[in-house]
Amino acid sequence: MPGGKSLRVVSLVVRVVAGVLVVGIAVGIAGALVGSKPEAKRLELGELALDVEVFVAREEAVSRTWEGYGTVRAMDRAELSAQVSARVVARGEGIEDGARVSRGDVIVRLEEDDARRRLESAQATQGAVRAQLDQLDVDKERFTEQVRLAREERDVQQREYERARSAAERGAGNETEVEQRLATLRRVEREVSTLEWQLATLGPSRERLESERASAEAQERLAALELERTTIAAPFDGVVERVAPRAGDLVMVGTPVAQVVGLSRFEVPLRVPARALAEVGVGDDAEVWAELPGGARTSLPGVVTRVGPTVDEATRTGELFVEVAQHDGVLRPGMFVMGRVSSRARAPRLVVPRGSVERDHALVVGEGASGEGASGEDGLGESVFVARDRRAKALFALDASAFGGEAGEEWVALDAERSDVRAGDRVIVSGLDRLIDGSRVRVVGGE
Repeated sequence: MPGGKSLRVVSLVVRVVAGVLVVGIAVGIAGALVGSKPEAKRLELGELALDVEVFVAREEAVSRTWEGYGTVRAMDRAELSAQVSARVVARGEGIEDGARVSRGDVIVRLEEDDARRRLESAQATQGAVRAQLDQLDVDKERFTEQVRLAREERDVQQREYERARSAAERGAGNETEVEQRLATLRRVEREVSTLEWQLATLGPSRERLESERASAEAQERLAALELERTTIAAPFDGVVERVAPRAGDLVMVGTPVAQVVGLSRFEVPLRVPARALAEVGVGDDAEVWAELPGGARTSLPGVVTRVGPTVDEATRTGELFVEVAQHDGVLRPGMFVMGRVSSRARAPRLVVPRGSVERDHALVVGEGASGEGASGEDGLGESVFVARDRRAKALFALDASAFGGEAGEEWVALDAERSDVRAGDRVIVSGLDRLIDGSRVRVVGGE
């Protein structure tokens, strides 16, 4: 037992000595590495400047663009109902909910027997009235000729009577002949009077028949319209949203039959900031877009047709009504869309590249520590400036190509009241992720 205890002590001593040797060797190596580290070179301030490109902020006459949102609604929508009471004979071919139809396509066909009989009756009545009017024309011609002849006979008898009376007064004739001539004259006058009365009665008879003819024509038109209404057709190109009756159903006047929606013209009430109502007018250009399944996006041009008269007190927004036309049927009633409206009214606004503004701030090339523009020179003799943070509240985006910029490049118009950037400022457009207020920069391009 004493021998085993001695071995454990010796083993412990050996381990301690080995650990001390390892630590010593490690300390020696670390000291050697520190002693051999090269001394860091101290950089001058001018050598810390970052090369940047700048854009000189300037004013441009631009139109304000407003963005909003809304829900698509069809401008062509028809609620078709029965206009005659009849039984449904059949639906048009392929007519079901969701079927596409063209203008004039039959949706539902109703029984037409009653309407056709009424039409034939009205046509027969009108034919009879026309026949009576034709007879009146014949009677008028006949009576007119008889009146003319009777008047001529009356004139002859008048002269004969006056001759006989004159002769009797001179003693060359007798009273009997005078009385006979007078009787003959009175008879002819009565005939003239009778014929003239008969001719005169033709006028009221014609008016009565003309009234009957007008009534018959109205009945004919009504019957023809009823016959036409037995066919219920699509009033425009579109889609059958709903169709109710089937063959054999009895529909009454006013019974809903189908609903057709057009997919070519839409109106979008865009909800926009209230200030837009004063700047946008009827006829201003617009654009609406929607996100489609699968991440696709559709965009369509439009035009402002109406400006809403009221402002929502809670949201301080109003409505601009935009009309949109499409040919591919992508937009559907009820879809949520975004929209952008550009006012034709132009006003001078400060513009800068969109990428230079972040979180309503921008960096501009400012004066150096000496207050004399450049803060010094770097080793190459180039001027070094200081980047300065400025407020820059963007109002809306612009297509830079419209103002001489690169195609596809976006600028933004700044809100002058909420921005500290001014015309002529050199706004930094590169290296923004490595700069903060006070960073030293060298301007190398873009001015």
